[in-house]
Amino acid sequence: MRQIARSTAVALAIAAAPLFAQQTLADADARYFNRLATMNMAEIEAAKLAASKASSAEVKHFAREILVGHEQELDELRQVAARKGAQLPTEPDARHRAALKRLQAAAGAQFDKAYIDQMVKDHEAADKLSRNVARRAQDPDLKALAKKTSSRMKEHLLSARRIEASLKAAPQ
Repeated sequence: MRQIARSTAVALAIAAAPLFAQQTLADADARYFNRLATMNMAEIEAAKLAASKASSAEVKHFAREILVGHEQELDELRQVAARKGAQLPTEPDARHRAALKRLQAAAGAQFDKAYIDQMVKDHEAADKLSRNVARRAQDPDLKALAKKTSSRMKEHLLSARRIEASLKAAPQ
């Protein structure tokens, strides 16, 4: 009887070992997960706001692309984080919430400009973070996701800069 109990305990320990190993995440990697999640959540909320408040068709189209892209990225990030046992935030951080509040107060062409300015700023930061994570993260899945994210951030940044130039060139 004791032999069966010991064998069962050993088998459970061996079976559970990979689960515990997966959940061990470097502190820096856990912070990277949190920062990437926060940025994606902020982009999603801003894009939802732009879908209803933007006056420019070009800005609305861009917002839809941002919404789809960042929802996909956040979903991928959540999947990887779940496998690693990382806890992700459930809402944007205070800095991003403040930026969203400023956007909510704007309307019309002022909203379009404020939104695109925020997207340029956010995507510059997101691209820099993604490149940093891709270089420095210890977890190989996080590194791979960051590399994938970095190319998307560059595309979003280029689109945002193009729209920013277009809005500046448009008659007021």
